Amino acid sequence: MARTLVHEDGRFLSSSIWFRVFMALDLGILVGLFVWGVYASIQNTVDPRWFGGLTAFYALITFPVAVRSLGLWAGAMVWRRRLSLFTVLAVLWRGSPVYVTELQFIVVLYTSALWIAMLLEGKRVALAVSEATGEEVFRPDPNRRVD
Repeated sequence: MARTLVHEDGRFLSSSIWFRVFMALDLGILVGLFVWGVYASIQNTVDPRWFGGLTAFYALITFPVAVRSLGLWAGAMVWRRRLSLFTVLAVLWRGSPVYVTELQFIVVLYTSALWIAMLLEGKRVALAVSEATGEEVFRPDPNRRVD
């Protein structure tokens, strides 16, 4: 588990337990998608035929990004959100092979939960860093007037 150094005195910040559990679920789903995609591609069980291979490729490129997100890497968290946006667009696309409304709903709901989890974890990290450095990032500046 990667930890982020927060202050010179050696304090570290690691991801919260609920974020680790959620990302472990995400990694499990990605492994399942990869296995299903390879199986569907080999057996030609989906229509169109390219959908299984594309699903396996998506899971393959998303897995290392999700692992890096678990280590609180900001760039990886941004890319994980971008890839999940791609998922939502691919599922809701009018000509999408995923035409089951319940499955579309589940994908959108899960992706929304993933976005919220990453947003809250990113905010927690930003608060810890600002607290350790003495910055007051999330409080209004009394010296700044907006007219």
